[in-house]
Amino acid sequence: MEEGLASADAAVRAALVPRRELVEKAAADVGPHSRRGRRVAELAVGRIESVGESRMRFVCIVGGIEVVPQATIRDEQGTFVARVDFLVRGTNVVLEFDGRVKYADATGRALWDEKRREDRLRALGYVVVRVIWTDLADPMAVVVRIREAMVCGTSSQPAPARATPARGTFTQPEKVSPDPG
Repeated sequence: MEEGLASADAAVRAALVPRRELVEKAAADVGPHSRRGRRVAELAVGRIESVGESRMRFVCIVGGIEVVPQATIRDEQGTFVARVDFLVRGTNVVLEFDGRVKYADATGRALWDEKRREDRLRALGYVVVRVIWTDLADPMAVVVRIREAMVCGTSSQPAPARATPARGTFTQPEKVSPDPG
């Protein structure tokens, strides 16, 4: 199912098939594994930007962790701070999937920019969990890491080394055209 979700997310994002049509076609299927296909179609969204993000979202789904993909974080003045891969719903926990491609530039600029971005998130009280490809080989360990961060990332319990809970706000992403209803 994980591979199917990654493919469905990519197809919806690239506007190869409208999500509504994907769900309708899957609902009409009565063959073997059709129930699994329907579930994949229902879970597909157009806001997932990579296979790694799809796989991480699948781990969250299986682990019972509800996430908001591509959430926008703003500071107290409403100034844009970051768009994060995922925000765990009801917490101050940010999930980021890190592939190597964005850090591969020879100058190190991308890595420095990412560090500064994460510093700004932490200054607002967000707990950042980073996941890389090798982490996905042990999905339950990823779920445990996220759940541990969730203990620190609720608004009623400040994270270690942080004086106050998150002070910024996040905006639920608007639906993009490849992901209608």
